[in-house]
Amino acid sequence: MTAPGEPCPEGSEPAYLGPDANLCRRPGALPLVRVEEAGSRAAAALEDLRAEPGGDRWSGRLAGAGGGRLATGLSGAPGWRVLADGRPVPPEPGPFLAAALPAGAGRVDLLYRPAPFLAGLLAAALGLAAGAAWLARPPAVTRVRTGSARSASTPPRTPASPPASPPGRPPDA
Repeated sequence: MTAPGEPCPEGSEPAYLGPDANLCRRPGALPLVRVEEAGSRAAAALEDLRAEPGGDRWSGRLAGAGGGRLATGLSGAPGWRVLADGRPVPPEPGPFLAAALPAGAGRVDLLYRPAPFLAGLLAAALGLAAGAAWLARPPAVTRVRTGSARSASTPPRTPASPPASPPGRPPDA
């Protein structure tokens, strides 16, 4: 990526020239998601490769008879699921997402749903349910006192007499 108006570095060509930035690509660079033939480093890109906004779902069709090794430049973080024709394929361990695809597979889907995301989704749902229950509860009944509970026929009380003075001491005057 370069600033608007600046040329691409040597060995690359413009892929996007815009008012905000220029994106450059290297001819011959491996595709981000590709299928490597068994026993070979030859790689082919998936056909009709589509990525959802956010990059958490990729899907594409396999050319030819299918099979081979799916190799990507995507992080191999836990949470990725690889599906070949809708059936789960275990990802290979490593820093990048990869998997051995069964022969005859015609479609590949990559889904990213990390466990903390699902736990956060559950916590948010529980919080919303608790908030809705709290808002839907009936209002608390409170009584407001507006006066004395005595009837009008009861005479008012006189103030209590002061405490008695200790023995041997004269009362205060």
